[in-house]
Amino acid sequence: MKKTTKGIAAGVVAVCILAGMGDSSKKAESLEISIPLYQESYDINTEIPIEISVFPDDSSIDDLEYCSDSDDIAFSDSVIKTGQSEGDYSFYVRSGDVESNTLSIHVVDITARNEATQKAEEERLAKEAEEKKAAEEQAAREAEEKAAAEQAAREAEEQAAKEAEEQKATEEQSAKEAEERITTEQVAKEMPAVSPEAEPAAAPQPVEEPAQIAEAQVQEVPVSGTAYLSATGSKYHSIDHCGKMNPNKARKTTISEAEAAGYERCSKCW
Repeated sequence: MKKTTKGIAAGVVAVCILAGMGDSSKKAESLEISIPLYQESYDINTEIPIEISVFPDDSSIDDLEYCSDSDDIAFSDSVIKTGQSEGDYSFYVRSGDVESNTLSIHVVDITARNEATQKAEEERLAKEAEEKKAAEEQAAREAEEKAAAEQAAREAEEQAAKEAEEQKATEEQSAKEAEERITTEQVAKEMPAVSPEAEPAAAPQPVEEPAQIAEAQVQEVPVSGTAYLSATGSKYHSIDHCGKMNPNKARKTTISEAEAAGYERCSKCW
């Protein structure tokens, strides 16, 4: 067995191995090779069986040569042995000046490619998981910020409502105090001024009977008009500051309403 070389299409150098077989009485008129169960890709370090057809069947192919376009594959004894390198490889056989058809195979490192594919898939899944986690964290932050903003808005509204209520209460209190002050001043103006000088002695009055005195007192005190009630006590007064009364707490009413409620007339200010 010996090796020979021959130029093939596009200047590719063919590596041929001579193999003797068949009857030496006839020369082959045609040769044909094929791969049973042909695949688009073959793994590295794989043996691929090759079928060789000779016409006529009883032709002599003692000088049969196995030819390939690369030393990266081994072609002999009707078997292609792929090597360690990926690539596309062509091969054929010849006997004398008769050449077979040319076949091509695509060799890949299936294990390495599977590992690369698996790694790429793992990286893709890891990236998707990371992006999903980042999106969830972003959504959580946005939800938290939204809740905080809503809480702040509610607190601001409550504070504004509280301040408005306090302002209203202050204004009402000021108005009430102003009204009471005006009323007090008005009552003070209506009261007769007391002269610091001693009053002249009253002329002797005829002694009246008790019945006449009671009738006179009833006629002197009106049953209608303004009266003031203290926060405590059972008397009604003609002014809101009689005795120890607090004018800020005195309640304004009428004499008839005070008497109807059970209050008695204050003897100090009437």
